Amino acid sequence: MTFITQDGVERTSEQIEAAFACCRQLQFACAMASEDNDGTGRVHWQDIDDALGWAAEALAPGERLSIAASAAAKNGTP
Repeated sequence: MTFITQDGVERTSEQIEAAFACCRQLQFACAMASEDNDGTGRVHWQDIDDALGWAAEALAPGERLSIAASAAAKNGTP
């Protein structure tokens, strides 16, 4: 089963699931870091790295290239 997003990109159910997992991981990282929850006020790199892995699974191959090219252009690298 596939879904068409508002921006017209076709997504698989696995990509949608990965996007939600990424969001959950980021929410968890922030909650654990929150001083209101007795956290240190700093997010652990491993939590962000895990979220990045989920984000990579949520993106279509063309989107990965587009993001990398955009980042390179903004950083002044070819």
